[in-house]
Amino acid sequence: MSTNIDSTLQTAPVEYAKAIGIVSTQCAWTEAMKNQYLADARPTSAFGRVVTSRLGARTKIEMLAALIPESRFNNEFVKK
Repeated sequence: MSTNIDSTLQTAPVEYAKAIGIVSTQCAWTEAMKNQYLADARPTSAFGRVVTSRLGARTKIEMLAALIPESRFNNEFVKK
């Protein structure tokens, strides 16, 4: 095992580390833009169909659980 901390920490050449950083930054930016566009979208029945058609059952249930408190459902109905 090496005791030289510089060689231990350097797991990839600098040019690869820079490229990985660029890719990571672009992925984060893309994710942020996607989330912003979805947040700004005006929900319609077509929008809901497009989104939910690509989700699994568990994800749909979790989404409903997160959205129910924001709904206009009667609290007694939600508890039941």
